[in-house]
Amino acid sequence: MLSPGKLFVFLNKISKSIKVILIPLLIVSLIFSLFISPLDYIQGDTVRIMYVHVPSSWIALACFSFIGFFTILNFLFKYKNAFVIYKSLAPIGFSFCLISIVTGSIWGQPTWGTFWAWDARLTSMLILLFFYILFIFSYKYIQDLNTSSKICSIISVLGLINLIIIKYSVDIWSTLHQPSSVNVFGKTSIHNSMLLPLSLMLLVFLVYCALIFLMKYRSEIIRMNLNIFLMGGYGLYVWSAFLFAFLVCLILFLKTRKSLLKLEKDYKEEVKKLSAEQVETLSKAKISRDILTSQSKVK
Repeated sequence: MLSPGKLFVFLNKISKSIKVILIPLLIVSLIFSLFISPLDYIQGDTVRIMYVHVPSSWIALACFSFIGFFTILNFLFKYKNAFVIYKSLAPIGFSFCLISIVTGSIWGQPTWGTFWAWDARLTSMLILLFFYILFIFSYKYIQDLNTSSKICSIISVLGLINLIIIKYSVDIWSTLHQPSSVNVFGKTSIHNSMLLPLSLMLLVFLVYCALIFLMKYRSEIIRMNLNIFLMGGYGLYVWSAFLFAFLVCLILFLKTRKSLLKLEKDYKEEVKKLSAEQVETLSKAKISRDILTSQSKVK
């Protein structure tokens, strides 16, 4: 498994490619979604809301699925990258869940005659939004990592159960929301002329999510490295204490060294005033000999 540092470098390498293809892909997708795709014979132009509503819903569900997987992985096996990955995914999933609910409400007014109905699909999606909020608050505001990991695991397990409810809500209960028109393993009821712009918009959102994930992941890695210096908010006190201690020690060393050099210089000056016999006699003493030769060593 890639370490955070190696994954950081890898994601940084592909970021330029993502930025290059995102804008042209978005332009093509918007042309197909807003102008080329046909009208629905019942809903008319309002069917175009599908091209942002449906991909947003899929991404919101997929993000929480990955979050649940990595949260449980982190809780059971202490996989060091999992914490950074699900922290990077959670805001993305929350945003697209919010987009799904709001665009669905906008679509519901001309289609159903109301912005909101408390049916199974809409209610379970709203519950998913609250799971996202609880999850983000848990890892953001609970300082103890073990406690945060446990709470996030509980929320993710409950959220995964809710994903199953969302998936089968239109089949189990009678709802205003229509059954799925796109089925990966079965028959797709949507026409190809609408499936193409839907697929393009999904691809745009996925590329965008990859870019945001990259930025979030890099931010988390930087934050983790920054926390090494911040020390849980006490970095200012710790670094100040060490800085003061070493500053005092440095000042003491410099003052002592300056005093020592001055005394050695004065000693040598006094020695120069002595006669040759006195100097020879003095140099035989070990202390005098060391003083006369130690100045260069101190420097």
